[in-house]
Amino acid sequence: MTLMLKRFFAPLVLLLGLAVPLPAQTEPAMERVLIPTLLPPEGILGGFGSLWMTRFRARNNADQPVLIRDYDYGCRMGNCPPAPPTLPKVTFSPQTQGAPPTYGLFMFVERAFIDDVSFSLHVQDQTRQSIHQGTRIPIVREQDFRPVIRLLDVPTTGDFRALIRIYSPHTGRVRIRYYASDPSNIHPVVPSENQIATEERDLEQPPPLVQQKFPATAVVEAIPSSPTTRAVVEIEALTPDMSVWAYASVTHNVTQHVTIIAP
Repeated sequence: MTLMLKRFFAPLVLLLGLAVPLPAQTEPAMERVLIPTLLPPEGILGGFGSLWMTRFRARNNADQPVLIRDYDYGCRMGNCPPAPPTLPKVTFSPQTQGAPPTYGLFMFVERAFIDDVSFSLHVQDQTRQSIHQGTRIPIVREQDFRPVIRLLDVPTTGDFRALIRIYSPHTGRVRIRYYASDPSNIHPVVPSENQIATEERDLEQPPPLVQQKFPATAVVEAIPSSPTTRAVVEIEALTPDMSVWAYASVTHNVTQHVTIIAP
């Protein structure tokens, strides 16, 4: 090919090369993480003059940016793009909008770096913040959801207010069994539990909200009294292929101190 022909065809080859579409970038696999309770910034009023607030922190411990998604990163456009990657060694307070306090929230973390991301969630009575810095609430990974969940040593006396919150990625029905548990029993071969009550509940999501973002939930506000003052609570998924996670928050009526009982 002569030099003149090469000069003629070179721009054409370049244009054809530019016209070839680039391969689409695939989204990395993401793992769902449950944030069980997030209260509005102003908090919510509770019993006996308490004012409850949550403190939520996240950190990327990796040496490279990691995708952490479904929180309010400040975008005010109509259709916001996903949150940008979180920079290495950065700790921040993810903000949320529109999440009902009792429903919790699903966030999504790049699966390849799930072990490099830390979360911290605390609930605190602001009227007693000078004497208590709050109680930790567990952050729940996908592997923590099970067909059956059990909560041990839940107090049932009138000195405490106990709530059981049940979560699932999907709507469905669960059966809750309550067993009287004898705290004085120290012998593992001696039966010490008797079933005292059973009930069934539906786990539902808030209809107006994006269902992938919010878990299905149910809240049990009245735990049957146990003759031993302590109970084991067993929560079994009845809907096929359903998995659940749950915890009990136990609040003392005088001190407002919160104890979290998790699986």
